[in-house]
Amino acid sequence: MKARALFRRRGRGALPLVLASVAVVGGLAFALFALGNWHAPPEDRDGIIVYCAAGVRPAVAPVAEAFEKELGTQVEIRSGSSGALEAQIRASVGLRPGDLYIPAAADPFVERNRLGSAVAAASGKTPFLKEVLPLARFRLVLAVTPGKEDRISEFADLADQDVAVLIANDEAAVGKKTKEVLTAAGVWDTIRGKARQLQTVTELAGAIKLGTNADAGFMWDATARQFGLTIVELPELAGEPSTISAAVLADAANPTGALRFARYLAAPDKGQASFRELHYETVAGDPWAEVPEVVLYSGSVNRPAIAETIVEFEAREGCRVIPTYDGCGALVATMRAGQKPDAYFACDISFMAMVEDEFDEKLDLSNTEMVILVRKGNPRNIRSLEDLAGDDMAVGLADEKLSALGRLTVNLLDEHGLREPVVKNRKASSPSAHYLVIQMAQSEKLDAAIVYRANCAEVREQLDIVAIDHPRANAKQPFAVHHEAQYPQLTQRLRDALTSEESRARFENSGFRWNLGANVE
Repeated sequence: MKARALFRRRGRGALPLVLASVAVVGGLAFALFALGNWHAPPEDRDGIIVYCAAGVRPAVAPVAEAFEKELGTQVEIRSGSSGALEAQIRASVGLRPGDLYIPAAADPFVERNRLGSAVAAASGKTPFLKEVLPLARFRLVLAVTPGKEDRISEFADLADQDVAVLIANDEAAVGKKTKEVLTAAGVWDTIRGKARQLQTVTELAGAIKLGTNADAGFMWDATARQFGLTIVELPELAGEPSTISAAVLADAANPTGALRFARYLAAPDKGQASFRELHYETVAGDPWAEVPEVVLYSGSVNRPAIAETIVEFEAREGCRVIPTYDGCGALVATMRAGQKPDAYFACDISFMAMVEDEFDEKLDLSNTEMVILVRKGNPRNIRSLEDLAGDDMAVGLADEKLSALGRLTVNLLDEHGLREPVVKNRKASSPSAHYLVIQMAQSEKLDAAIVYRANCAEVREQLDIVAIDHPRANAKQPFAVHHEAQYPQLTQRLRDALTSEESRARFENSGFRWNLGANVE
């Protein structure tokens, strides 16, 4: 892809020409990024193994064929009941267990096996699933043999000894859902005592269609319609629909291929057509792209904490993340001028508030203190903000119009009545703290600079840090996904990666405090 193509997509990712000085600094930042961090995600053509519930296979199989033909990646589908497939995966952990698991219902099969879920933690079993992509929805219904619909209008009719009832085995998702619904209605023991069990929903539907020792059976509405069966609408079955999801195994041999196929299945212009034809309720998946791109605007202070996570995310997902690191004032100006990044990771909540109407839920990921960076040994004996107002002091301050740090700095100085005397000592101004740190490390022209503690991780051996004893000497970093993100599910998974425990360790190693858990006010 040509470099300029990165700046054409819906006006996204373009570095703003807000001011001439910002253009120079921004151009330098992008050049460093392009030389130091840009890489194409690895090519993936290895095959993938998919464990797919028997009832869902008719929708998945033709999509797999199209995927193989279009991308050259072989897809091996292994079918069975959802529970039996789960047991196979557990039994083969460490022995090329597969790449993707598509049970007939996310609850309970995905939820109890997904890393980090409360259900998995309470199950006592080791979870083995990571990313989860919704594919389709359906609901439990009662299907009857043609001509028998007039005999059944409520659960009580199923207790009649003349009505032959079928239910799916407990290992199947539909069997578990049937037990859950009938138990809630207080009729499970009665119906289970007379019903005949079959292994999968497809076997059950076939038996109902033939009408051999079968008058009625509980199955998914999509399956019933695929077999042309009559559905009896019962009020007890009018609950929330179930969801089919594709879940990537945590130790998948080919996670990139698995995620790419899952995205293909969920794409409206690809796999969703197959689900629609088979009477499933479709979902709003991301549009298809073999190598999708996510544009991220981020305050410069966040870069050390997120760069490694982004590289890993790109490699696993087979996507590209295009970050623009800059002062938040410049980033906000760019957005107000019409640019729409897929996600924004602000230096401080005050700069998220300026564009919050454009974004979904905002998560407060971290915070970092404002500090005074001084020469090694602190030769000017700087102990507080007041000392920066001294005679012949050379101070570096972030630009208050282009930077969250600059805005926070002047607000803090105003509270102490120090804005005018400190600003008169300003000998360097920058749209981000990063460049102030560079100037302090590479030149002795400055005596001190107000920066974030998180900016100082790489210069601790060269320079000293003086704390600022004030509750407002602190910046909180919120992350949010844009309302109009081109790939909203992919961007949400980027958010998941940035809020993971591995990411937390990187934030803390970079001098941030982890603050996840509270929505930004």
